[in-house]
Amino acid sequence: EYDEANRIQDNGPNYNTSKPTTDAYRKLKMLSTIQMTFLGAPMVYYGDEVGMYGADDPSDRKPMLWPDLLPYEDAEERVESDVLEHYRWMMAIRHTYPALQLGDYEPVHVDDAKRIFAYSRTLGGESVLVVLNGSDEPCDLDVPVTWPDGAGVVQLDDQSQCTLVLPDGSDMTARAKIQPKPDRKASNLKVASGRLKGTMLAPRSGSIFTIVRHAGTN
Repeated sequence: EYDEANRIQDNGPNYNTSKPTTDAYRKLKMLSTIQMTFLGAPMVYYGDEVGMYGADDPSDRKPMLWPDLLPYEDAEERVESDVLEHYRWMMAIRHTYPALQLGDYEPVHVDDAKRIFAYSRTLGGESVLVVLNGSDEPCDLDVPVTWPDGAGVVQLDDQSQCTLVLPDGSDMTARAKIQPKPDRKASNLKVASGRLKGTMLAPRSGSIFTIVRHAGTN
């Protein structure tokens, strides 16, 4: 009974079955950034990674949106390519940096007024910073870090700064990884006086940063 509001057959016309909005998908991508960088083992319910939507049981057992099943019964349903690409990158970032899997967690910045939240994951000498903008407005990046002034910083979710390296298929246990581009253009990211400043944070988004220790590697 507690769950009947989430089931179409119980809540009838009161349940909103419409396709999620662009803002809803933006929130989903931000939440997946948290999921792949926070404590614990992430679990993706099938279809979330392609933007599937629907109510509780039995709608949560709809067929997966495989391309070979086209056309789908619902013309509104489709693989949201930007959502799928985001999940791929977030999972690759997690697989690349052990700090995101096993590292210590520490909140480093909380600004309720601007709805900015930042936390670090560290393991040994590896440190990854996650900055979230939960507001509806863009915001300048300005958060405290323990990195030395002048350290080279790369934004791991920026495809102009990094590339997605896929496994060759010979090792079934291999996973996609993220690699900073050796020829990437200079960014405006700067560590000075114990703070990371630079790039603009988009509304409802998360960004992930780390230090590049050697050219072309992380």
